Amino acid sequence: MTSRILVVRCLMLLVGAAPPWAAAAEPVPAGQGDPGDSACLSCHADRELHLKLESGETRSLQVSGEDLARSVHAKLRCTDCHAGMEDVPHPERHYKNASQFKAGFRDVCK
Repeated sequence: MTSRILVVRCLMLLVGAAPPWAAAAEPVPAGQGDPGDSACLSCHADRELHLKLESGETRSLQVSGEDLARSVHAKLRCTDCHAGMEDVPHPERHYKNASQFKAGFRDVCK
């Protein structure tokens, strides 16, 4: 599935009727109905979502909501670590290879 199709699919999901969490007054941690995380997972739950690296390698961008809820990240919102990803489509990021891609996560977790 091309990235353009995925972006259109995500936008279609985001533009739909007002979701039940739209009236929430306070943010709720990830895995517990946070609107931002629900929006993120509406695309990132797709097993076909991936990023092609400059080396030709691909890396999955799929996130399991169930795994997230059981992980050490359960009390975080996606954007707590993935700053600048609030906009859809997301800003383009380029990585030379899998090592550089993984290094980006290590830096964020510090």
